[in-house]
Amino acid sequence: MLRPSRLLTLLLLAPLGACATKRDIRDLQAEIRSLAMRQDSAALALQATNRNLRDSLRTVSEFLFNMRGESNNQMIAIQDQLLRIGELTGQSQRSLAGLRDQMEQNRQRQPTAPPTPVQRDSASDESVVPGTGGPARGSPDEMYDAAITQLNRGSLSVARAAFQQFLTQHPNHALAPSAHIRLGEILAQDNRLEEAAQEYLKIRERFPGSEEVPVALYRAGAVYLEMENFDLARQYLETVVNSYPDHAVASLAEERLRDIP
Repeated sequence: MLRPSRLLTLLLLAPLGACATKRDIRDLQAEIRSLAMRQDSAALALQATNRNLRDSLRTVSEFLFNMRGESNNQMIAIQDQLLRIGELTGQSQRSLAGLRDQMEQNRQRQPTAPPTPVQRDSASDESVVPGTGGPARGSPDEMYDAAITQLNRGSLSVARAAFQQFLTQHPNHALAPSAHIRLGEILAQDNRLEEAAQEYLKIRERFPGSEEVPVALYRAGAVYLEMENFDLARQYLETVVNSYPDHAVASLAEERLRDIP
């Protein structure tokens, strides 16, 4: 079965013909992978919203059962609430579809920002984050925020160095699992897929109780699927489905499992 990302790659590369270089292909794959990650994040957010809505519906249904003998006016009010919840669900689904279309259009229109080189402080030989005026110092939260700022600017090389420095200096900080996730995303966009997968798997090894574990396992499985290492892809995706069935990524993992031959 041809995966959506691979189909999109073929469609985009078809007009290029023999003019496309391996570098062009790698860059395009990295862009597509980045878009897929953003879409996955949007899908996770929507699924979390839908889960809350389902919980609300279940609560309202139980209330109706217990309050069956209440007055007709109360029943009408509850039915109105159910209608509003249904309308919100439909609006969320439409919003997600619109968001995906907008992301795709923005990705096609917006050129990739060139990586900002990591500068060096000649006196201390420490990495300097451009725009901050000096080495990535300060509290762990400030260091993490500085790395996120560079990532949002598209300065992947600087962001990668900042996250690595954060993890070196604060390996057990509460933000460390999230830093591993971000670092894995950057490595995947740079087509360093094996390194990205290993970065994701460090979270389960070092922080087995972290809320990021199912997300990390899902992304490791998705990366191995991209590498066509189907055995490892199936292993990690099935772990998500079987060990975290109520997590938002479980349904995404089930979808990816259907892509495995």
